[in-house]
Amino acid sequence: MASACHMYSLSISVGDEGYTCDKCREIVRLTEKISELETLQCLPGARAPDILANLKVLANAKRKYSKIVIHAGANDVRLRQSEITKSNIKEVCELASMMSDTVICSGPLPAYRGDEMHSRLLSLNGWMSKWCPQNNIGFIDNWTSFWGRPDLLKRDGLHPSWGGAPLLSRNMAHSLRVCT
Repeated sequence: MASACHMYSLSISVGDEGYTCDKCREIVRLTEKISELETLQCLPGARAPDILANLKVLANAKRKYSKIVIHAGANDVRLRQSEITKSNIKEVCELASMMSDTVICSGPLPAYRGDEMHSRLLSLNGWMSKWCPQNNIGFIDNWTSFWGRPDLLKRDGLHPSWGGAPLLSRNMAHSLRVCT
């Protein structure tokens, strides 16, 4: 079977021009310099169940991917159901693990949108940083890279800015190189 790398996003915002946004294209362009990243699924506003549904469609093709990267963000934590969010992310990772020998979760970015959102994202990041390695899932700790750097986020305090997109890309590219 052909080998390919696939990336899913839970939190990258869409641009005016359509399905794949400028930030997604920039992250892929920067990441492609180092990896065999073949496609990017940018799902604006998506939560883990949306990612799961898209992975199920891909799974029907019975194609094996060399690596799958899943970027977990703020869309799930807004529901204020931490245990359900964890369960949903576990389910996504379990299916991705059946489709690839290498699954990587790109952790959330610190949001500057109030104490509750910050607390929930910090908690999710902490949980993912433990759960992922325990379950043979790579983990990218974006929190540390973005913490204290509001300039790396758009004015909405949630999505990467033009300065933040290259950092997110470097974090992903590094993980793609070291995770096998």
